[in-house]
Amino acid sequence: MGDAVLTIVVPPALTRAFAEEVAARLADLPGACRVVRFVGSTPQIFSLGMDLEGFLRAGDDPSPAVGSIGDALVAIHQCDRPTLGIAQGQVAGGGVGLLAACDLVIASDDATFGLPELLWGFVPAAIWPMITARLGERRARSWAVTAHSRGAAEALAGGLVDEVVPAADLDRAARRAARSLARIDPSAVGLLRSWSAEAPTLPVEAAIRKGARLSATQLNDPRVRARLQAYFLDGSLPWEAS
Repeated sequence: MGDAVLTIVVPPALTRAFAEEVAARLADLPGACRVVRFVGSTPQIFSLGMDLEGFLRAGDDPSPAVGSIGDALVAIHQCDRPTLGIAQGQVAGGGVGLLAACDLVIASDDATFGLPELLWGFVPAAIWPMITARLGERRARSWAVTAHSRGAAEALAGGLVDEVVPAADLDRAARRAARSLARIDPSAVGLLRSWSAEAPTLPVEAAIRKGARLSATQLNDPRVRARLQAYFLDGSLPWEAS
């Protein structure tokens, strides 16, 4: 797909520099980009989270690094293109949070996932909104207090991962997923994220009525109408009208 997919390589340890790079790149995506995907730098490790050893050795205040990682997660959540996480090997802490922030997550069957923060005595607070959105509060808390790694099958059953494939098939599955995501309207995926966060906070009746108004507004959008006409009236594919 060439320039249509922007690939961001995630280092084993999340540094302030990497987090700032993510936020900057997502704020200035090229027009040809249709999908942003995150991949690990090695088959053995996707990411083990924040570079805790680095800040301990340097004796630094972790606040700037943690803040930058938070900014990167916000940038992923607000990204105006669909996001795809590709997990292989070990995933822990902030690496789990980064994946959870993505719209779609594919994992190899040898991937493992864990939230070890409570072993060290702190709470994974910055990534918690993303984790609970994926796993639900009860399961997320269970993962955190038990602190051990889970396999890909359990991550799939829990909702952290959307698809599990054999490691040998991961590249093929990633390409297929990217093609699928490239077909959706980027503005629609952003709206889906925000509405998914808001709808559960409303009473059911209010959510239904507000959702109906939201759908009506969308159906009056010229971009949406062009896609609808392309398919229903012109007999062509809706993404070709974008």
